[in-house]
Formats: sequence, structure tokens, C-alpha cells
Amino acid sequence: MATPSKTLSVNAMLARAKSHVKKGQLSEAKELYHNVLAAFPQNQQAKKGLKAIPDQVNKKNQSGPPQAQINSLIALYAKGKIQEALNTSNVLTKDYPNESLLYNISGACYQALGQLDAAVKYYEQALVLKPCNAEAHSNLGITLQELGQLDAAVKSYEQALAIKPDFAEAHSNLGVTLKELGQLEAAVKCYEQALAIKPDYAEAWKNLFSTAKALDLSTTQNTWLDSYKKKLDAAVVKSIYFKILEYRLNAFTPYSVDDCFDNTINALPLISNEAVQNPSPTHQNNEPALISTNMIALLHFGRSGTGLLHSLIDNHPEISTLPSIYFSEYYNAEVWRKLIAQGWDKLPESFIKQFAVLFDARSSVPVPSFDKRIANLGQKEGMVNVGVNRDEILIVDQNRFCAELQKLMRGYATLTSQSFFTLVHSAYEKALNNASNKQTIFYHIHNPSTYAKLNFLRYNPEAKLLMMVREPLQSCESWVKKVIKESSESTHNRIVTMLFDIDQIAFRRQDSIGVRLEDLKTQPETTMAALCDWMGVQENPTLYEMTAQGKKWWGDPSSPDYEKEGMLPFSDSNIRRSLGSVFSEQDQFILRTLFYPFSVRFGYAEENLIGFKEDLKTIKPLLDEPFGFQEKLAKNLSQDLDAITRSGSALYLRSALHDRWAVLNEFNDYPHMLKLLNI
Repeated sequence: MATPSKTLSVNAMLARAKSHVKKGQLSEAKELYHNVLAAFPQNQQAKKGLKAIPDQVNKKNQSGPPQAQINSLIALYAKGKIQEALNTSNVLTKDYPNESLLYNISGACYQALGQLDAAVKYYEQALVLKPCNAEAHSNLGITLQELGQLDAAVKSYEQALAIKPDFAEAHSNLGVTLKELGQLEAAVKCYEQALAIKPDYAEAWKNLFSTAKALDLSTTQNTWLDSYKKKLDAAVVKSIYFKILEYRLNAFTPYSVDDCFDNTINALPLISNEAVQNPSPTHQNNEPALISTNMIALLHFGRSGTGLLHSLIDNHPEISTLPSIYFSEYYNAEVWRKLIAQGWDKLPESFIKQFAVLFDARSSVPVPSFDKRIANLGQKEGMVNVGVNRDEILIVDQNRFCAELQKLMRGYATLTSQSFFTLVHSAYEKALNNASNKQTIFYHIHNPSTYAKLNFLRYNPEAKLLMMVREPLQSCESWVKKVIKESSESTHNRIVTMLFDIDQIAFRRQDSIGVRLEDLKTQPETTMAALCDWMGVQENPTLYEMTAQGKKWWGDPSSPDYEKEGMLPFSDSNIRRSLGSVFSEQDQFILRTLFYPFSVRFGYAEENLIGFKEDLKTIKPLLDEPFGFQEKLAKNLSQDLDAITRSGSALYLRSALHDRWAVLNEFNDYPHMLKLLNI
């Protein structure tokens, strides 16, 4: 122990120690008392003070932190303020070192920050303090799974379920891990158990779909689906969740999916049931705000310049569009339920809270996306360094927006998610002092979940669908390259997604076109003229500038061209990129054959039907061999190639490839394929 400072008297040290005790800073108080006793061993005040501290510590440990502090901590985490939540949790842990919940929360924070080893350490400490903490066991399982320690993850989930058998999330997460271990039948049973406990558990339905599809290699899809259907209550069979499962599985044989598509649309909740009522519609007879019926939805296709096109459309005087991909899941039921949870009067406020990133791109509040909630999306999308000098941030005055939205809402007796969506665009334009009578909404729907996409189509049957496309192997390899070092599941799923994105029933039923990135890059004026004609708007100089909210946008920060060229709109570097960084020659041959109808239609390949049929015969046995990209995956993830190829995600890919092959072998084409913009 150090001796007391010469500049600080004993009395002053004792007074300071008492002050620390009152503030709950017990470690600091103990250190001061020990310093006094080191110099004056008989000091009674120091002895009494030191003796009293353990009692206070024990009292704190026994009572735990106040519930208000716990609620505040959980709220920080839910809002995406992860670092702030972690700092708060760690401070509380010093005062309550025996509180298991705090270690569990700290573990979740470290996990969200990508510091998985630290997360494991904190979850394990939480379990030392409270071995029966089912949530900590489950969270530890999720982290171990992310670290690739699948067998250990299984044990953690099993411990969670031994403590809490009705833990639906743990059942589903155990299924995910078993799927990656190739134990597909066991995984399916886990999802079935999760859904028996929680029938509206969307994540479990999604997991069940991909695992059931992977099972196609060993069982028949319809046999399993029919068997599962017999186990379910009639209400569940009629539910939108089961209908989506049925539709998604049937979509792999697209020539017979029309009825299933219609049945799924019809299973969505009635629009009248989703509407929220104006409690005092005193102005409902007034002329309502103009609701645009010209809706254009921009869809995603790998890495094909979707963000570029969105930035060129931004700031057009006839078009209202919101920045980035914040609203890709807007039409998901969960989003609307949260928005209307507190009633009509709180709708604007709820919207601002849920989509805080729209009003300040620096916001870390997570935004819902296809498979997870994404924090810090504004930063990831390059919306915090816009403007000529890259020193501006996209910000919307939320008070002005709220006032304008409330004013618009007064003209309606009821609002649905669709009418509210259009009012949001109108209020947004007013908040930016833009024209508020724009006739066209350009909606970057991006890569929505099946529910969100079908619900959007239900509300907008006349919407025009637009997809940016690019040479498919280039686009696919560029997209896969982003995840091949991190995730086996994402790598395999992205290939499947691209092979089916070009072949959607909605493309046959609604006005839909594809714009080639190559055309936009090499002949922008001609391409834009044709696109404007299709959209029903006039050409404008703004169409040749990359902007967001009218400010210069420098592109996607994850693009390899971002630092070099600032994503110059019409640079052709990305369309000249060579193949081979991910896909082997054999991989390219297989994918090129499966993309053949698309490539011919969009001018990426010469038509050669005889050669195509020969290629189909050649690739059939290759579909069951290891792929070159899987060898890269195994190396990146430090796993055996065999473990990769027998994983559920790999089997899901193989099953989907066999389906694509079967359709082409029978028809030499895809039935609902996108059409090329006529330039």
C-alpha cells in the first residue's frame, strides 16, 4: 500500500472515502481506507469504514441492481446503442459483481460488436453465477455457432432447453446448428417444436423452409409437406406463415406455382383489419392529400448497381424517393404492428423512433432487413459523408416532418400501411422544402422477405417492377465475395437467390423490366431516355448525378471502387472486372449454363440451343460434386471440405440447382423471366 499523500490530510482522505461510499464507488473508498491504515494502523475511523464496506457490497449483491437501471440498459441495447449499453453494463457489474443478468447483457453487447471471444467469456461468467440461466446458455450457443464451434453450440442449446423446455428461440437456434452439421431431420424436428410453442414465430418458419428444401436430396418435398400439414391445427394451415412456406417450396417448380401464389396473397390479413382508425376525424370531409398511384419498385440482383440507379433517380422533380434501403421490410407485418401499437396519435412519433436513421444517418438504431436487423445502416450506406466535400450528413428535421405528417393525417378517417407509406413520402418532401405534389414514388424495396414482397404486391397491384442487372456471373461473384470469408450459409444462399431472382411470377403479372448496368455505363443518355419513357416521367439533368436528398453521394463504401473513383457514375471499371476470385472454371461453367436463358435474353450470350442442351447434360453429374468456391470457404472458415459440403446450406444449394436444371431440361427456359428494357 502507498502511504497517504503529503498534500492530502488523513481527515481529507477519510472525508473523500465517505463521499465515495455515498456515491456507491466502493472500490475507490476501500483503496483510500487502506492507504490511511497503511500509515496509521490504529485509525478507528478507517477501520470502521473499511469494515462497513463488505456489508454494503453484500447487500448490493443480494438485492441486485434496481429494475429501472436494468430496463434502461435493455432499452439502450434495443435502440442499437451497443457501446453505450456495454459501458453502462460494465459499470453496473463493478457494483453488482454477482449479478448474472449483467454479464449476459455485456455478452450480448460484445456479440453485437463482433467481439465473439469476449462475448463467450461474459456468457460463461453469467453461467458461473447462475447455472440455470437459460437465456445465457442460448446466447452462448449462438456465439459458439458464429465461431464455428457447432458441437459446443449444440450442448449450450440443449442445456438451455433442459432448464426451459418451452424456449422456442432455443429450439429454433438448435435447429440452425443441427442443419449446418448436416443433421437435417433432427433440425426439422427442432423447428416443429419451436412452432408448436410459438406458431407465429417467423424466424422458425424461415429456418424450416430452407432445411425442408435441403431435405429434397434424401426425401421428397411434397411427402414431408403433406405429413407436416396433417400435424397442424386447421388455423395454422390457413395462416400466412404456413402459406408462405408452401408457396416458397412450390416456387422451386415455377410452372405450377400460380395457384399457390394467389392462395398466399389471399392468406394475408385483411386490409380492413390492419387499418388504424382516426379517433377524431373532424376534417375527414376535406380534400385528402394527393396519393400517388404511380409506384415503381427497385429490386436487387446481386451486385449490379442498384444503389447507383437509386442515386441517379434521387432529386428528380417528379419523383419522391427516400434514401438508402431503410424501408426494404416496411410491408412486413411486424413493422406495421409496431407503428400502430400506441394508436393513431402516436403514429408519427412511432415512425420516427422505428426509422431514426432516416432523420439522422448517424443513428445506430437497427433497421429491419430480410434476415436480421442492421445497426448503423446509414454509415454502411455512405449517408454520413455526403456533399461535395464529403463532410455532410443526411438529416431531416423530425419536428417539421412530424408536424407535416400529422397535418396530412387529419384528412383521413382510417390509414393502412399503404396510405401511411405515401403520406410519409409527402411529409418527407415537405420537411425538405421540396415539391409535395410529386406524382411518382420510387421505392427501393431492395431484397425484401417473402411476406414483405407479397404484401407490397397486394397493396400495389399496379406497381411497376424495376431491376438493375449485370452479367450474371460477375454480379454473383461480386456479391458472394462479400461473405465468403465469413459465412457458409450466406455464400450458398446468395447463389440460390440470384438464380431465382430473375424468374418471379410477379414479373409476368406486372409491368416489369430489367436495365443492364452495362447500358447505363456505356450509353447513359439513351438508357435514361428509355427508362424515363417507361417510368412515365420527363428527362432531367438530375438523372446524371449521384445524389441522396439532393446532396452528392459518393457511393457504396463497400465497393472496391469507392476510394479510387468515388463511384463515378459512368466509370466502367466494375463491368470490366475479370472472373475467378471466387468461382472456379467448373463453377463458372455450371452457373453460366443455368443462367443461359437470362444471358441470351439480356445479350450476355449468343443463342445456341444445341450447345446449351449439351452443356445441360454435362453439368448434371457435376451438381453433386464439391464446388471450387466451397474449397475456398473451407479454407476461409478453417473447416474440412466434407463438413462444408454436407452442411444444410450446401445441400439447400444443391437441391435448388437440381430444380433449376430440371426446369431447363424440360422447357429450355424459365417461365417468369424478367424482360429487358427496350432501348
